[in-house]
Amino acid sequence: MNDFGESIYKIYNNPFILTPIIISFYKNYYGNEKDILLSYLILPIVLEIDHLSEIKMINVKTPLSRFTKNKEFMAGFYDRFEHYQHITNLCLKYALECDYIKINQNLKVTVITDEILYTDPSLKKSLEISNNLHKVFKKINIVNIYQAFGIKKL
Repeated sequence: MNDFGESIYKIYNNPFILTPIIISFYKNYYGNEKDILLSYLILPIVLEIDHLSEIKMINVKTPLSRFTKNKEFMAGFYDRFEHYQHITNLCLKYALECDYIKINQNLKVTVITDEILYTDPSLKKSLEISNNLHKVFKKINIVNIYQAFGIKKL
């Protein structure tokens, strides 16, 4: 990647800006053990700009198939998933170091801050979707969620 392209990439994939998206999911999600695995799905879902309007309206009755049956949304999902793994790791590390979250022995994530974290205004829709994504995920086992998205390994 050339210097300009690399600079743009770092600006748009900055853990300091993307961490609030992950934290907003966990503020509302009261999950089970190993729910840290869901953090790897958040960014590939909510940062898919072309399909934000289709997945914007999420409520407790929204099925997971709303995402997984959408061929346009799922096209390239695994590539996005792999792409955001490292960035998600950096976001989790940053959140831990700043005491925004804690992760227990069972890999359950708990938000321990009441601060309102800043994120770029252009990510407002992504933040809203992340806020509501727990409504879809809370009903389903994490292994089944990964299978529905076609992910066989992390």
